[in-house]
Amino acid sequence: MNYQLSFPKQFFSWRHLGVTLALGTAIAVSACGGTTPATNTNPAAQPTATEVSPYGDVPDNAVFVDYQSKDGGYSVQYVEGWSVKPGANGGVSITDIDSAEVVELRDAPTGDLTQYVTGSDEPQLQSQIQDYKQRGLKTMTVNNQSVVELTYTSTSAPNAVTDKSQSVVSQRYYIPGPNNRLAILTLTTPDGVDNVDAFRQMLESFTWQS
Repeated sequence: MNYQLSFPKQFFSWRHLGVTLALGTAIAVSACGGTTPATNTNPAAQPTATEVSPYGDVPDNAVFVDYQSKDGGYSVQYVEGWSVKPGANGGVSITDIDSAEVVELRDAPTGDLTQYVTGSDEPQLQSQIQDYKQRGLKTMTVNNQSVVELTYTSTSAPNAVTDKSQSVVSQRYYIPGPNNRLAILTLTTPDGVDNVDAFRQMLESFTWQS
């Protein structure tokens, strides 16, 4: 029996893995010789700049592939080309240069799931994540079960090359499963980058395997 997530249209408004923003490379142009080149004053003849997606933005034509965890008993989709690192207890960390998708597995808490988030998990996040700030907390009904969404911003770890940090936003989903299991799916991207569609697909693809 599969538990298939169905994410609402109004979506959006891993613990933090320190995803960082890559810097664009500068292009240096040098000229030699004594002749000054003529300037083209015809606007129609000017080359059109190539549109470039912002760093962290998953392209519309991105290909998604399945990740299946036999130990964890679930499957989830991710963007082809991202780095996949299986974790403890069937979890996984899937990262790009500046975005991330993480699955953690835990024993399901007893009692109310929202109280578990605010009373147990969120205090741990606050103590472990730099500049943690909650942006939202809500409960969604998915296939007749409650899924809690915790949204927060934080500051990434410094980039190994540039030594610069950036603000990132994370959506953290607490997904109950069979056999008293709980999956926590965290999707992280640079703050201000619109990955609504890609993250929706990742979330909707999460399926428990019976």
